[in-house]
Amino acid sequence: MRLTKQRKVIIDYLRSLKNHPTADDLFQPLKKRLPSMSLGSLYRNLDVLTKSGIITKLESFGETKRYDGNIEEHFHFQCIKCGSVSDYENQKLYEIRKNLSSILPSSPTITSLSIDLKGICEKCKRTINKKNGV
Repeated sequence: MRLTKQRKVIIDYLRSLKNHPTADDLFQPLKKRLPSMSLGSLYRNLDVLTKSGIITKLESFGETKRYDGNIEEHFHFQCIKCGSVSDYENQKLYEIRKNLSSILPSSPTITSLSIDLKGICEKCKRTINKKNGV
């Protein structure tokens, strides 16, 4: 894979974010930096960067694919109210995943194990509490 100017800008911008955007979320801010870029070109670049392992495509959060510039091992939390996706750090989850990996059978060969969390984010929880007078 060639690291073109477009791909470099996409990588840098995506790595600066913590909100796991969709391609549509990325398009307008990137269009300001890369005026000649089309939405189709963005999708193609995201696909190449994903296949190259430079970014990650999150596919377990509904029909709309989200992208993550952080390829290190970590977990994700999705709010069931607003749909936001954020990184979620918890040492016990790393231990659970490690233990699961060790007890799974060796056949078939398991190449990926993911734990994704869903619930209500703090922002939505505050809104709900405010509506309920809590």
